[in-house]
Amino acid sequence: MQFASTLLSFGILGFVNGAWQISLSELQVILNLSPGAVGVLLTGGTLVALPSMIIAGRLSDRFGPQAIVAGTGVLLAFGLAGVASIRTYLVLLPFFGVFLASSGSFDVGMNSAAITVEQQSGGSIMSYFHAAYSGAAAIGALVAGVMLGAGLSLSMVYLCLAGLTLIFVGGLVTRLSYPAQSTTEEVSDGDASVRSLFFEPIILLVAVIVSLAFFAEGAMENWAAIYLRTVLDAPVSVGSFGVVGFHTAMTVGRINGAWAARAFAPRTLLFASGVIGAVGMAVALLTSVLPLVVIGFALVGLSMAIVAPLGFSIAGDLAPNRSGEASSVVTFVGYGAFLVGPVIIGGVAEITTLGMALALVLVSGSVISALSTQIPDSEEV
Repeated sequence: MQFASTLLSFGILGFVNGAWQISLSELQVILNLSPGAVGVLLTGGTLVALPSMIIAGRLSDRFGPQAIVAGTGVLLAFGLAGVASIRTYLVLLPFFGVFLASSGSFDVGMNSAAITVEQQSGGSIMSYFHAAYSGAAAIGALVAGVMLGAGLSLSMVYLCLAGLTLIFVGGLVTRLSYPAQSTTEEVSDGDASVRSLFFEPIILLVAVIVSLAFFAEGAMENWAAIYLRTVLDAPVSVGSFGVVGFHTAMTVGRINGAWAARAFAPRTLLFASGVIGAVGMAVALLTSVLPLVVIGFALVGLSMAIVAPLGFSIAGDLAPNRSGEASSVVTFVGYGAFLVGPVIIGGVAEITTLGMALALVLVSGSVISALSTQIPDSEEV
């Protein structure tokens, strides 16, 4: 029950975020927002999300992941409903904050649950949970693209997502039961426990690598559809395939990630991920032929698929009795990319072009490969 419920938690957040990414491009068109304005929305919301994730990690260790997933699920639905009803840019800002803060905290809770389930199973199964996220994100992006292409309003899409989230929270999450971590003495030390994990060299290195992967993921999730719609003039129904292709490739990569994690050392997988990601982004940006662009986006998705699951697994192994904190540290540092990413990409796009801005994904992949050489062998982790 815990495995299936945790898998579904990843699935619901993936579906919501996949649909959100497609509807974001439509929101930009409706409000006539520049890339810089979109970047401010995303960055402002992520700035609110960062401290909430640290709090969520501590609460997860104290009360169990199910409390975090249930509570933030309700806030997630509230944020979606707010965005559905508001069409003024400045008023949208706080609702973006609620949505992204609750989404980030939900992420901490579900990854804490996944770490717990993986440790109880004794196997490398983290990739399966992240595969559920990516697969559901692909479906959510496709469904949102079809709904918008069929003429349904953007508000209706957001309200459907809000309703789906509430149904999930009410029907499943409240029945979950994960044991709180047995770290009463460690957690009671306050900031000392968080500082010790933040400055654990391997956790910090892995968190930085995950942040680079999140930068690439965020670029694809938030800007791929915008790139296809505004640069290549693809209709919304066609533009959604860039995001769908990206998430589908991530799903395939993560389904096979558990096998790969057992067969290869972490440094080998991370090095290959960086190289493939850089090549995929180059393919996408050096052509205007839509199928080739989608293939390039898919290569980026395939390459980044294993990075986050590996990062959370390594962090969980290093702090087996503090999975909530370990999850929050990796998520906190990783989400830093979601904080600076939109501003960087939006700002570079304002000065040059969106294509030039997305070339930063190529740089990110190259740095992942370089940093991966510092990851220890599996037996050392």
